[in-house]
Amino acid sequence: MRVVGVRVFFDSSAFAKRYISEAGTDAVLAWCDQATEIGLSAIALPEIISAFCRLRREGRIDETQYRQLKALLLADIEDAAICDLTPAVLAQTIASLEKNVLRGMDAIHIGSDVVKMLENDHAAEAGAIAAYNAAIKVAGEANDFATREILEHILHDEDGHIDDIEGLQDQIAQMTLPIFLSIQVG
Repeated sequence: MRVVGVRVFFDSSAFAKRYISEAGTDAVLAWCDQATEIGLSAIALPEIISAFCRLRREGRIDETQYRQLKALLLADIEDAAICDLTPAVLAQTIASLEKNVLRGMDAIHIGSDVVKMLENDHAAEAGAIAAYNAAIKVAGEANDFATREILEHILHDEDGHIDDIEGLQDQIAQMTLPIFLSIQVG
C-alpha cells in the first residue's frame, strides 16, 4: 500500500496551536504528524511570534518559555514551504477581500501562492504515475497479474488526480488567479 503524501497549508492561528495548547491543538498536531510538507504564508512567522510576545506580556509564559517556543517555531519553519507575498498574491488577496467578508490577514493566507501548491501537487502526482507505470511493468514481467491489476487500478486513480490538478491549473490560466480564488472562496 502506498502512503499518499499530505501537504498541509496552515494559517497563522492554526499553526500557532502547534505550540500553544488550546482548542484545536490535537487536530493541528495530528495534521502535522501526517504532513509530508507544511505550507505557511510569509506572514505566519511574525504573526505567531506576535502571539508569543503577547503571552509573555500577559504573564502566561515566562522568558524561558518564550525562547523555547520561538526556537521550536524557527526550527519547524526551516522545512516548511513558505509562500511569498508576490504582487500576484496581493492581487489575489484584494480580489478575495472585495468579494468576501474576510479580515486582511485571512485573505493573504487564502491567496498565498495557490499556483505553487498546484505545481508541487502536479509534480508529486507525475512522480507517482511514473512509479506505478514502472511497477506495473515489473509485475507484468513477473507474470503477477493480480498485482498488476491492482496497480493499474491505482494508476487510474492517480491519472484522475493529475487531471483534476490540470483542470484547476487551466481554470486559473483562463480566468486569472484572483477571479479563480474569488469563485472558490465565495
